[in-house]
Amino acid sequence: GINAEYGVQTFPQQSTALLGALPPSQLATLLASMAAPSTKPKTSTATKTKTTQHTLYALLFSKDRPFQAKECLTTFQESIVAQNESTLIVKTFVLFSASNDAMIDRYEHFASEFAESESVWFVNEAQESCGDTVRAVVRQAAHNNSAFMFLVDDMVWYRPLALKRALDELFNRPSDVLALQLRLHAAVNRSMTNSDAECAPPQSKTIHSWEESWMEWRTDDSDAHLEWSYAFDLSGAIYRGADVERIVDAASLLLGADSVSHPNRLEQTGNVVLRRRLVQGLSDQCVLLCPVEPHMSIVTVNRGQDVCENPIYDEQSINELGVFFDERKRYDIAKYAEHAKSFDAVHIGEFWVSE
Repeated sequence: GINAEYGVQTFPQQSTALLGALPPSQLATLLASMAAPSTKPKTSTATKTKTTQHTLYALLFSKDRPFQAKECLTTFQESIVAQNESTLIVKTFVLFSASNDAMIDRYEHFASEFAESESVWFVNEAQESCGDTVRAVVRQAAHNNSAFMFLVDDMVWYRPLALKRALDELFNRPSDVLALQLRLHAAVNRSMTNSDAECAPPQSKTIHSWEESWMEWRTDDSDAHLEWSYAFDLSGAIYRGADVERIVDAASLLLGADSVSHPNRLEQTGNVVLRRRLVQGLSDQCVLLCPVEPHMSIVTVNRGQDVCENPIYDEQSINELGVFFDERKRYDIAKYAEHAKSFDAVHIGEFWVSE
C-alpha cells in the first residue's frame, strides 16, 4: 500500500480474481496498430486558416455500474466528441470490472453497441489489469504527443463544450499549465467529499473569452482550497499525455505496482508525485483551467469500489441500476442542463431518469 509517511491514506492490499478463462487481451495489438508517433499536433491546411487538430486518448474506469458507464460514455460522445469533431480526434477506452455473471453480460451488451466503432474500445480488467491498461494507453498518448483524459463512470455530460482553444493553451504553455479540469466551473463553492466545506473559486482567477468562457488560476494562490487546489484528478481532467506518463512512471518507481492498481490509488499517488516534485518541471503548484459554465457533474449516488469510503447522497443501488440498464433507461439530460447553474458542487445527488 501507500506509505503513510507520504501524507496519504494507506490502502489494504487488493486481490483481483479472474472472471473465468478468457482469451488473450487484444489491447497491445490494438495500440500497436494505431498511427505512428508524431512530433506535434496535426495542422490542417485545407482552408485559408490553419487549424490545429489535437488527439485525445480517454480512459473510462467502471466497476459494476454498466448503466452509469453507458450514460457517461454516451453523453461524453454527445457533448465532447460530436461538438469537437472538426478539431479533435477522440480515442476512448472503457476499462471495466464485473463481479458477477449478470454484470459481465451487461458490459458485453454495452460493448456490442460500439462493436462497429473505430474510436471506442472495451477492456475487461479480468484480462488486462488496471495498471497495465493505464500504462499502455498513457504510453500511446505520450508517444503521439496527444492529450490524455481520465473519466469515471458516474459522470454525466449535459452541455456541449468546445475544447480547441483550451487544448491549444494546454500544449502551448507546458511550463505552467498542467491540466484542464472539466469537473469544475465558476459556481463550485463547496466540496461534498470534504463534509461540504466551503471552497469558492480563487479571487485571482483570470477569465478568457474563447469559443467558451474559461477561467484559469494557480493552485498555490492563497485562496485556492480543496477542489481548486487538486492537481491530479481522474474525474474529467485533461493532461498532456507525456506528463501523465512521467507521473505514472514516478508513482510506480516510488511506491511500486500497487500505486496504479486501482483508480483511487492512482489519483492519490499521482498527487504525491506532484506534491513532492518527483518529476522535473511538474508540481502541484501549477495553473489549471476550467470552463466558467457547468458542462458535467458527478452523480454520486452509489459506490462502485471498496478502496475509499467516499460519501454519497441518497443511494441508488447498483443492482437496481443494473435493471435500469436492462430496460434501456437514460438520464434526463435536458433536466440536468436546465438545472446546471444551480449545481454548486462537483458531486451532486440529483438522479434524474427520463420516463
